[in-house]
Amino acid sequence: MSYINKFLKQKQPYLIAEIGINHNGSLSIAKRMIESAKKNGADCVKFQHFYAEELISIYAKKAPYQNKNKEFAKLSQKEIIKNCELGISNLKKLRFYCKRKKIDFLCTPFDLKSLNDLRNIGEKKIKISSCNFNNTIFIEQAIKYKFDLLLSTGMTDELEINKIVNIIKKKKAKFLLFQCTSDYPASIEMSNMKVLEKYKKFNVPLGYSDHTRDNISAIGSIFLGAKVVEKHFTLNKKMPGIDQIASINPKELRILKKDLISAFISLGRSKKQLNKKILNNKLIMCKSLVAKKTIKKNEKLTYKNMCFKRPGNGIPSYKFKNYLGKRVKKQINRDNLILYRDLV
Repeated sequence: MSYINKFLKQKQPYLIAEIGINHNGSLSIAKRMIESAKKNGADCVKFQHFYAEELISIYAKKAPYQNKNKEFAKLSQKEIIKNCELGISNLKKLRFYCKRKKIDFLCTPFDLKSLNDLRNIGEKKIKISSCNFNNTIFIEQAIKYKFDLLLSTGMTDELEINKIVNIIKKKKAKFLLFQCTSDYPASIEMSNMKVLEKYKKFNVPLGYSDHTRDNISAIGSIFLGAKVVEKHFTLNKKMPGIDQIASINPKELRILKKDLISAFISLGRSKKQLNKKILNNKLIMCKSLVAKKTIKKNEKLTYKNMCFKRPGNGIPSYKFKNYLGKRVKKQINRDNLILYRDLV
């Protein structure tokens, strides 16, 4: 079954722990992160594959969030990213390690060379970063390789999204669309969750790639149709790295998974139904017709001698007016239910 198709059939939210470059180029740290992600509820871990030489010009400036990290103040963007390269041989090992640990492996290629690498190791699915969303040459090559695509839209406007989605649909590629805000960390005001409602017109699985500090947006995305949630993940936020501050730790990952499942369960069904517990409460809490004062035999029911009170296992209160003027067969004492069998 296609990776994308399974999102249409799944019952619970699918959680991706975005390891990204938080391993700092260390294979051993990457393996520990896989183990921790699995232990704390992630369904998938995602890595990034790139060649700094292919990806970044020596003249490229650092992004504002990268400049905030004083630890890397003297390094260029290219130098920072170069230090986090894992290489395809290590990624191949990590892919196999994920299989052993029974957690899905996912990777974001950032350039054509890394895209080709993933194809060569037999990978069938990729995440396309927001920075590559409008890179039609890159996307068309990914489609040619028959990858299932998970597309992030953090750096695109509505026109670009419509254009790229049309290209992908014409090529009949399978894809999922993520709402995303490309700031690290992103403020809650920038989450813009309502975009997911617009994305429903594309009739594809939806996801939310969350860069905020807490879990409110991630959980909220479930109510707007997201099948997949992605969150940056780290073993410790104090580890070196430009993305650690926008990541959650193992304990927070476990809480997120629990809350996502609870949010999904809370959706219930679209059909309004009452279960046994609610029906029992209804019998106790709703109101029925009762005698406001003692009603003598053959007396008519009026506003003066009839009212409605709990419990709700008698004649429903909404039928009050229907029974005005009805005669009673026997005396009904104050606060007793007025029953169908008591009426002429």
